[in-house]
Amino acid sequence: MTCFTALATPLRVIVLAGLCGACLSPLAADEVTLKDGTRLEGRSTPLFGLGTGPRGGKNRGPTTVYNVTMVDTGLARYFVPRTQVAHLVPDQLGGQNQVFKLPQHGRSGAVAIQQIGRFLKVTPFDEWGRRQITINAGGKERVVIQAITEISPDYLKLEGMNHRWDSGMATSSLPRKTLAALLDKATKPDDPDHRMAIVRFYLQAQMYRDAKQELVAIEKDFPEFADDVKDVRLQLTQMQAKQLLDELNLRRAAGQHQLVYQSSLKFPSEDVSRSILRDVTEMTADYENKKQQRELFVTKLHELPATLSNKDHADAVNELAEPLIAAFNISTMDRLESFFLYAKDGGLPADEQLALAISGMVVGSSHADTDLDRALRLWKARELVREYLAVLPAEAYRRQEIVVALDELEGIDAASIARILPLLPSAVKTPGAVVGAPFEVALPAEEEEPAVNYTVILPPEYHAGQNYPMIVALHEQGKTTQQEAEWWAGTDERAGQAQRHGYIVIAPEYAAPGAFAHTYSSDSHHGVIESIYDACRRFQVDSDRVFLSGHGMGGDAAFDIGLSHPDMFAGVIPICGVIRNNCQFYWSNAEHLPLYVIGGELDREVPKENSGVLMRMMMQGYDLIYVEYIGRGREGFYEEIHKLFTWMALQTRPRTLRDYEMKTMRETDGRFYWFEAQGLPDTIGVTDWSNRRRRGKRAMPLKVHISPGNTISISSGAERNTVWLSPDVVDFDSRLRVNMKNRMRFNDFPEPDIETMLEDYRRRGDRQQIFWTRLDF
Repeated sequence: MTCFTALATPLRVIVLAGLCGACLSPLAADEVTLKDGTRLEGRSTPLFGLGTGPRGGKNRGPTTVYNVTMVDTGLARYFVPRTQVAHLVPDQLGGQNQVFKLPQHGRSGAVAIQQIGRFLKVTPFDEWGRRQITINAGGKERVVIQAITEISPDYLKLEGMNHRWDSGMATSSLPRKTLAALLDKATKPDDPDHRMAIVRFYLQAQMYRDAKQELVAIEKDFPEFADDVKDVRLQLTQMQAKQLLDELNLRRAAGQHQLVYQSSLKFPSEDVSRSILRDVTEMTADYENKKQQRELFVTKLHELPATLSNKDHADAVNELAEPLIAAFNISTMDRLESFFLYAKDGGLPADEQLALAISGMVVGSSHADTDLDRALRLWKARELVREYLAVLPAEAYRRQEIVVALDELEGIDAASIARILPLLPSAVKTPGAVVGAPFEVALPAEEEEPAVNYTVILPPEYHAGQNYPMIVALHEQGKTTQQEAEWWAGTDERAGQAQRHGYIVIAPEYAAPGAFAHTYSSDSHHGVIESIYDACRRFQVDSDRVFLSGHGMGGDAAFDIGLSHPDMFAGVIPICGVIRNNCQFYWSNAEHLPLYVIGGELDREVPKENSGVLMRMMMQGYDLIYVEYIGRGREGFYEEIHKLFTWMALQTRPRTLRDYEMKTMRETDGRFYWFEAQGLPDTIGVTDWSNRRRRGKRAMPLKVHISPGNTISISSGAERNTVWLSPDVVDFDSRLRVNMKNRMRFNDFPEPDIETMLEDYRRRGDRQQIFWTRLDF
């Protein structure tokens, strides 16, 4: 049976009314918008704490204070700090959801499932919407018969038949053939209203191909409704066209221009609205214009040098023509805006046009120079910097020689290098690198540090000039780095969401072979941090948009490493992770670190174990989303993937913090943003969490503050302290004072240092956070 009523109205009205709010199953939902722009839709409830009962627990004070807002979607509950809610619009009637009921007889379960470990075996759903799941529940192996009792466009309602266990799963997770078969069972094939309800369901679920197939079948089975079907098909065509246009815009932002251009040329036009076709035409025209600009750029580079009166200049530019053309692509075109401004009409002499082209490619259009001598020196500096970064360890002496050469270049200062570095293509070669498929990067062990290995998947049309966000994925116990990377990026046969959105994915090997638990060791941190540094040096990574994630044991590590190095990430996504050991002390390090925590309501003791720290974060108003899937245990939760990418698109690492406090317990956890501490006191830290007697040790707080008067105040108990400086941190044109331990440690004008700048960049590969000098105390 279905939850709709048959109406004596034209079929097109039945379908289209269902899309705009007529009489089906009301979909009343609150719309909650967070401060970062994230939108949550569902039934919202204010809570005292993370409990799901009435108001989430007890209020201990005389005044009612709701610390948490919960949004229940039916499939999962989303908990956020009340202070992170920017807008809450209650009871928005967003339309009418087409919901189908599947009667399931023979429910006899008396034993409730209260905890779930890993699924040991799962059968596919049969023709009646039932499957068997073998689970580890409460330490016992149980076979549960699970049945689909309700089908909505967003999720399926699942009930246990021989055990009491209610849960859900995303409708998109069900194979299309299985879904179609169940919809057939839930409806009457000879009833046109029922058949149109299936179309409405597919439209609401954005399963447009399935809706189109069903319309073809309806037209064949009920020819008398051909006109109504035609009207619905027209609306479906608009939806498909809008979906395709949105996809092209997404791929365009991801730097996949060849795909977008070719697709725009083939965009379907029949029965598509003028507004959509206009947007597509403008998109195609923009690409055609860029092709013409490239032709103009190439022509100018080949023709203008012959018109120069200075032969040395002409020879130098001729040598640069091919490298400049090779560096030209759609992602680097904005660097040549000043050049193109004058290139068409020839409003500038040849030498000045060439200077704008060369210098613009090196330092960007806003800093382009019309002096050809200076432009050539900028290119020389660019090549020297690339050479510096490519020097092998055995030839380390060459770095000092390159620094001397840079110092001798007239007009090349720290500001010039700071503009060159973010636009620099990688100087590190990667043999065997491919696009869209996994490959391995292996770094040999150095001195006392272990070897570093990680899997990489680059997005389609990966190229220099486009900075890509990066996901650092930590695998679950029993899984491989490739499997974890493919959870995000997909496989050769089926591209994943990271490929669509243009993300680099790396999966470091952070645990020993066969490990079943995260060790919280310096070696595990080394494997992840060095993988990130190497990937940033090797690939075009946007360091302001690096995200750390992990499943199971990898989720534990994501909590640990994310809270230990919050300055490295735009956000952290632990999936089925547990907050333990160092994390219990480091939770306040997340004050400026967005967290998206995902787990199952019945995942062992994890919700209870995490609730204390998560609640402290909620009460402090941290940027935190905690997602708890109803009736679910320890799973991958791929249903959340689209929401994750929507959330990640809104996150960027803070560039400069002027006042912060961090905690550390390990020598490897001493660098935060622009301050670094080394040499912890003996009273700090725990190296062996299995030894309970050592848990009496504590974390060391590090406090830094920059006052408006260009004064830095430091509170640190470490033996050695370093302040990393850039114009984003302090004013280099004013006297800087550094106070530490009630003493003035520095009182002078900071001096930029090219070698310090290059060494830090060589070490971390961070092209968005360039430090100009360092002060050591």
